[in-house]
Amino acid sequence: MNAEFDIGQFWLEDYKFRVEYLVDQFSRMWARFNFFLTIESAAFGAFFFAQDKLKTPEQVPLYGFLLSIVWYIFGAEDRYLVSLYREQILQAAKKIKALDPSLQDYTIVGDTDVSLKDIRKRNDTMPDYNILGLWLERISAWRSSYISITRLAALLPLALAVVWVLIFTRGSLG
Repeated sequence: MNAEFDIGQFWLEDYKFRVEYLVDQFSRMWARFNFFLTIESAAFGAFFFAQDKLKTPEQVPLYGFLLSIVWYIFGAEDRYLVSLYREQILQAAKKIKALDPSLQDYTIVGDTDVSLKDIRKRNDTMPDYNILGLWLERISAWRSSYISITRLAALLPLALAVVWVLIFTRGSLG
């Protein structure tokens, strides 16, 4: 066994491993999202555009609802894993930063709590926008933690489940 153990190298390799794991999770997550979105779109299409050709159109909302619930479960699990991996990356980054004081203001990948504006100020790379450029930047580059893209992976199917319930109850009432 090597007596020379470099703790900094350990945390750097650990950080890289964790980032790779998060990237792989995103790939799996968006593959599942696209799969379910395609199936849901087909269900909506069948219900709204081919209703007269279906033998049992009243069952489509039930299948759509069940599909949405399964999709929601996958989305919520994926969101949990993304959050977990991001926290683990932050943990490794804190260890690396503790080893080198010059890294204290370094922003790590995946840290969504820091703003683009703060990073630009810190790096002295603030764009010199005119009023139109500033307006375009504000409406085209923003983030809300309440509706983040990873959160939408769970919220969209939940909303669709509600839509399917409304369609089903409307159809059975009228």
